[in-house]
Amino acid sequence: MRRSVALLTLIALILTGAAAAGARQTRVGPGSVGSTREAQPQSAGAIRLVRNLPQGPTAECIPDRCTSKPVTLGTVTAPAEAQAVDVTVTLSFRYRTSPEDRGFLVVDFSPSGDRSPNMRPGSYPLNSEGRRISTSLTWVERGLPGAGTEYSFTVGAQSFDSEGPGFSVITTGRMTMVIEMWPSATAAG
Repeated sequence: MRRSVALLTLIALILTGAAAAGARQTRVGPGSVGSTREAQPQSAGAIRLVRNLPQGPTAECIPDRCTSKPVTLGTVTAPAEAQAVDVTVTLSFRYRTSPEDRGFLVVDFSPSGDRSPNMRPGSYPLNSEGRRISTSLTWVERGLPGAGTEYSFTVGAQSFDSEGPGFSVITTGRMTMVIEMWPSATAAG
């Protein structure tokens, strides 16, 4: 009986250690804001940058429709051997809007060249009816010039009073951000 309990305990410890090691392995690149380490290349020229941001953007407005100061997400350099790259930015976070109002989040990138600096699909509408809600949102841009181009990413919030000019707010808390870049099958431009 003691051997069974000891064996089960040993197996549980091994599985817990393996799960923890797996979690660490998914955190490629810097683990916090302020780190100067760069994104780490993955297989076949892919790059993945993961960060935990202590606070996302907040917009409070009197009168109507105000925009937050942009929050820097990170910088990624396209692989030198890739003529074009595709990029996704995924943000997971909790947010709250003032009751009956809405907010919007948008991710910008630079340099944008002749494109809009807003990543697609543009701004995501958010409405929590005054409650705190968790969500994950993904933006994508395809066929960006590669060949070592350095791209910077920011996120901003807008607040909008649904009933006309007045007070509205959107607040976001801690964010987990993932930027992924890989060689594109689409021609740059």
